[in-house]
Formats: sequence, C-alpha cells, structure tokens
Amino acid sequence: MSFKNTFVIKTRFKVLMTLVLVTLSFIMLLPWVVEKTLQKVLIDQGLQSVEVAELDLDLWAGEIRITEGVLQAQHQPPLQFRELLLRISWSALWQKRLLVEQLTLKQLQLTAHFDESGNIRVLGLPTPNESHSAAESKGDSLFDGWQVGLQQFNLQGLALTLKTPQQTWPLVVDSLQLSNVLSWQTSQQMQFAMQLRYQQTRWQMEGQGQPFADVRSVNGQLQLSDLDLTLADSFLPKSLSLAAGQGQTKLDWSVKQGQETIELDWKGRISVNDLQLQRDDLSLANRDFSWTGQGQLGFNTALSQLTDLALTGQVAANQLQLTSAGVQQPLLSMEQAGFGIDLQGMNQITLSELDLTQLQLNALTNQMVPLWVAKSINVDQLQLSESNHFDIGHLVGQEWQMAIQMNAQQQPQQWLDWLNTVKPGKATLSAKAAEQPESQLNSPQLTAAKGAPFSLKLEVFELQDSVVDLELLQYQPSLQKQLQIKSLTFGPLNTQQPTASSNVDLQASVDQYSNVLVTGTVSPLLEKIQTKLQVTLKGVDLHSFSPIIEPILAHRIQSGSLSSVSKIQLAQDQLTSEHQLTLKGLSLTERDSSMTGLSSIKLGLNLLRDDQDQIALKIPINGDVASPNFEIKSVINKALLKTLKSGTKTYLALTLQPYGSLYLAADYAYKKLGQVVLQPVEFAVGQTTWLDSMPDYLHKVAEMLLNKPQLNMKLCGFYTAQDQNFWQQKGLKDEALTQKLREMANIRQNSVKAWLIDHEDIDVERLSTCQPELEPLAETGVLLSM
Repeated sequence: MSFKNTFVIKTRFKVLMTLVLVTLSFIMLLPWVVEKTLQKVLIDQGLQSVEVAELDLDLWAGEIRITEGVLQAQHQPPLQFRELLLRISWSALWQKRLLVEQLTLKQLQLTAHFDESGNIRVLGLPTPNESHSAAESKGDSLFDGWQVGLQQFNLQGLALTLKTPQQTWPLVVDSLQLSNVLSWQTSQQMQFAMQLRYQQTRWQMEGQGQPFADVRSVNGQLQLSDLDLTLADSFLPKSLSLAAGQGQTKLDWSVKQGQETIELDWKGRISVNDLQLQRDDLSLANRDFSWTGQGQLGFNTALSQLTDLALTGQVAANQLQLTSAGVQQPLLSMEQAGFGIDLQGMNQITLSELDLTQLQLNALTNQMVPLWVAKSINVDQLQLSESNHFDIGHLVGQEWQMAIQMNAQQQPQQWLDWLNTVKPGKATLSAKAAEQPESQLNSPQLTAAKGAPFSLKLEVFELQDSVVDLELLQYQPSLQKQLQIKSLTFGPLNTQQPTASSNVDLQASVDQYSNVLVTGTVSPLLEKIQTKLQVTLKGVDLHSFSPIIEPILAHRIQSGSLSSVSKIQLAQDQLTSEHQLTLKGLSLTERDSSMTGLSSIKLGLNLLRDDQDQIALKIPINGDVASPNFEIKSVINKALLKTLKSGTKTYLALTLQPYGSLYLAADYAYKKLGQVVLQPVEFAVGQTTWLDSMPDYLHKVAEMLLNKPQLNMKLCGFYTAQDQNFWQQKGLKDEALTQKLREMANIRQNSVKAWLIDHEDIDVERLSTCQPELEPLAETGVLLSM
C-alpha cells in the first residue's frame, strides 16, 4: 500500500471519528440542550423555575420522556407531574402531517384559576387566546396546509384544582384516554373515555365522534353517581338553599355541530335521592325522584339563542314531606307521585296521567290534626303554556277526608293559617327579582308573561267516596256534621269563557243515612254569580241542626226529620227559589217565650201537622242579594211566617168551614200578634146566649182539638160597644155597667168551656179562660185562640 493511500485512509478515519464524536456529543448533549431550552422558554413566559429529574430523548423513535417535572411560578401553586412521554412520527412530516403517536401524562397536579371574565390561567400564565401577537400570526403561517393528529393520549391520575372567585373545586381525573384524532381522516371515529371524581361524586364517560367532519358529531355514554347536590346551592336564588341530596345519572348522548347550529340529544335516566330544600322556616324533603326519557336541544351560534328544546319521559317521586321549623308534624306529606312529561320549547309543558297517592295536609299544631287526606289524585292531562295558562283535563279524586272548622267570623282559620305559612312573602319575591339582571327583568318574553292574564281551563272535576267533617264554631254549642260524598262532578270551567255554565252533580249523605242530591248549573266566573240548582234532601235529622235553625225559628228542635226539594235560581243578584218541605215528627221548644211571634210559628206548624205527624210546606224565598238590607236569616224567617200563616189559614178554612179561619181584623190582629186567633163564638148583643149556629161551630173546633192533641186553647169572653149601649139603655152606668159587662163576658166563656168539656170530651187541662175585656170588634162573644 502506498503512502498516499495510507494517508487518505487515515484522513477519512479521522473525519469519520470526528463525526462520530460530534454526533455522540450532540446526542449526549441534546437532552441537556432541550432541557435548558425548555426551561428558558418557560421562564421567559413568566415562570420562576422549571425543574425535571430526568429528560430522555430518542431521536430515531421521535420520543421524549420527562420524569419528576415541577413548574413553579411566583405566588402560584406548582404544576407537577411524575412522567411525561411524547412520541411523534417523523415519516408523517414528509406528508405535512404533525402526528403525535403517543402522549402520556402520569400523576399530574395543577391549579387553574377562572377570573370573573371567564379567562383561565395556569401558573398565572394567560391562555393563548387572550392575546395574539404579530409574531405568532407570522409563525402560524409557516404551518399553513399542515394537518394534525393524535394517535393515542393517555392521562393517568390528574389532581386538578379549579378556583373561581366564589368557590374551589378539587377534581381528580383517574384516567382520560383519546385515540384516533386525525384531521386528515374525517370519517375516522375517534374514541375517548374518562373517569373523574369530585369528593364522593364519580363521573364515567366514554364514546366516539368525528371532530373533523363537515358536520362534527360526538356521541357516547355518561354515568354519574353520588353527586352531592349541595354543590348547586350557589346557583339557586338566595331565598332557597339545597341542604342535602345525591344525584345519579345514566345517559346516552350525542352532539352535532353544523356551521351555525349545535344539536344535543340525550336519552336515559336521572335520579335524585334524599333531596332537601329550605326556604326560611320551611323544608321540603324527598326520598327519591327520577326522570326516564329523552330530550333534545338546539342552539343557533350565530344568533346566540335556543332554536329547539324538547323533553319527554316519565317522572316518579316517593315520600315527599313539607315541614316547618316551628311545628313538629309535617305540613304536607305525599307517598308517591308519577306522571309523563312532554316539554316543547320554553312556553309549553304537558303532564299526562298525573297520579298522586296518599297525600296528607296537617294543621299547624304539634299534634297530628289532618286537614286533608287523599288516597289518590289523578289527572289525565295538565298543560301549562305561556307560564300562566293552565289547561286541566279530567281530574279525579278518590277517598278524600277533609276537616273544615269555621270560626266565629265564618272563616276556615286552620286552612288560612296553613296557606299563610307556606306562601312566599313579599320580601322573598322582591329578593328574587333583585337577583335577576336588569336585561332579564326587561326582556320582552318576561314582560309579556307578566302582562298576560291568568287563564284556567278545567274539563271536569270528579270526587268519589270522600268525607267532609264540618264544624261551625259560631254556634253554641258548636255544630259538627259529616258529609259523605258518594260522587261529585263539576265542570267544565274556563276563565276565558266566564259566561259559560258549569254542570254540578252531587250525590252525598249527611251523618251516613240522610241523602243529599244537588244537580244544576253554576256560572262562578261572572262578576255576579249565576246559579240554577235543584237540591233534594231525604230524611235529614233536624235536632242536630238546631243551632242553625234556632236563630231563624227562635225555637229549639227536639226531634224531627226533613225531606225537601228546592229549586234555586240566582241571576243578576236576584234570588228566586221555591222549597217544598216535608217535616216528620217535628217537636219544638220555645227558646224565649217572651219573644213576639214564637207561638204563631209553633202553633202554625202544629195546625198543619197531619194524622201521620207530617207537615208539608211550600216556601218561596226571594230577594235582592246585593241589597245592603238583605239578610238570609230574616228573609227565611219572613218567608216561613208567611207560609205558615197562609197554610194555617187554608187549614182552618177547610176544617171550620163555613165559619172562617183566622180572625183578620187589622187592629185586633196587631194587638194579638203572636197568637192564632179564630173567629169568635158569637152571642146575642147584651145576652149570655149564643147564636143557634154556634154548637155546630164548637163541634168543628172540638174535632180539630181532638185531632191535634198537642194544641191548647184560650177561651176569652169579651164585650163590645154594642153590649155597652144595650145595658146603658137599661139604665146602667159607671161601675155598675162595667160590673155587669164583665159578669156577662165571664158567663159566656164559662159556658163555652163547659160545652167543650161536657159535650165534646175536651180535657179541662187544655182549656183556659181570660180576664174579660172590652174589644173593638163588630161581633160579641168569646174569642178562641191558640
């Protein structure tokens, strides 16, 4: 080998060794260079220090691995990770594709701050979209036409602390996996999966999607367990607070994004356990609540508004209680509730087959005093639209028990106290309004809702097999009655058609056996209520109603039953009614015998009593209910007295004919008000002998007394001006004249009494006589009164 060749070989060897040494030095120093460069770049961005335990670089594999990294900024919690692995594809670069084949992060700890503007800062550094420099824009242009992709991303153990001005959220991401996120394969399905924890709450989400398609779409499954609902307390109005509750969710969902639209669909189940809401002294507790169904939401990104909102499904709830801090017993409880829900947009919601069971409403006492107990309430359809239009279909109540206690002012005080306790106060409403932004308060939708009138439409209300316990405290003793409702039907009712009539049909009983039937129509929405009803009562026991009837009749009822048919019509405040009454076994006692008019009522009833101890009356009751002088007690009293007078007159006319009936001389009737006075037994003027027809008249009077054993009779002999003239012509005057007239009148009444006892067998205890007096009457003789 020549020297020249040897020199060339040595030279080439030296060059090769130099290149090898340089390459080895570069390879050995490159991790250090990369580490220092990375530290400098991050420190230039505002970090205080950047530390890593080890940085491994494999250029041939396109892989970098960093372990035990700590990034520190001044006055900020550090960002730490145990391991970061990044591997890129060199071959993809030739196709202008930046492909990350693998990105793995383990045990990452970081804190993110959300400011009031919604910006996110980590280590105090601004997010990339907060500012864009010209240099960045120029640098970005270098990558025009490039495509990006992520083959596999794996995050294992992320401790993320989210801080807002109001609250701190410590989140733990156990795992986050992404794969096949490739911008050049638009039809390729990317996959993702995540497991996240917040305190006791666990989130699991997995799915797939096409993020680079013309219409981007993502779908998957979301499962959430043990969600602490108190986290949502800050989102509620200040008047409400979430004291407890746990949520569970299992949903299939999908999102599609077009050029200007976003569509979200979901299907599955959402449930809440042990929910407790509080407002002031009230607390609402619910053991479990669930919704199962599907929903859809559409949003226009260009207009920033909802274009579609739909929600359908089934809702179920169990064991609901409303309590007050000052009362030991719950104000309201419900065993179960279930219904179908159909929400179409923000202005209409429909509930179908609403079924509520075992409801109980209690009075505000520390002891259990139920005001209302309902076995069930069912509504086939309930629709709420425009926030103030209610459309209720067929509402059915089964086996209700209601207790109504009316105080001395005739008000259901226990019910009013209950309503005052649960209704929101003015301060609460004002506080809610104050919390809303001014733009929302003045929005056209809200303004329209506030200005729109309330509307209610009810197809029919039906109540079956129910009981109403009524106590009236305005009477002494208080009146207690039980109304047993076999069936009650009412409807339709429509506030937009106030002139339309509602049908009423009631079949009930009082105290179990006394039947009550009510049929007809009523227009309750008119300014002046109109009714047309027929009320039928059968076998109503009257003695227990004595506290009500006593002020009207001024008599106490000892015994008796009532059957009646009443036709009642009210129109334009004019009451027109007719009542056909049948009284059986009626027995009255006078409340105060000194009151004027008592005897006429009692005697009138006794005179109308037939041989089967029945009294039939037909009483019209009419009047102007709008008149300030209208008082129902006075109207009934006058109508009853008028009916008794007319009936008594008719009875006596038939019984005593042809001798007349009630003695109706105006002056005398006024003087003797309160007594039933018959036509007198006529005597010859100035004599003690009666007219020839009088024995026949007395026989008819005796028959009436024998047929009416409860009646007693007064026999009052009297004298008149004709008698005075007769004896004055005989020469009597002054004291002698008066003495003669009184003796004559006394003989007359005693002769009538003797006749009734001796000839007609009338018991002496039923007859009484009077002190003779001068009477301004046309006839002279003996007055008969009862």
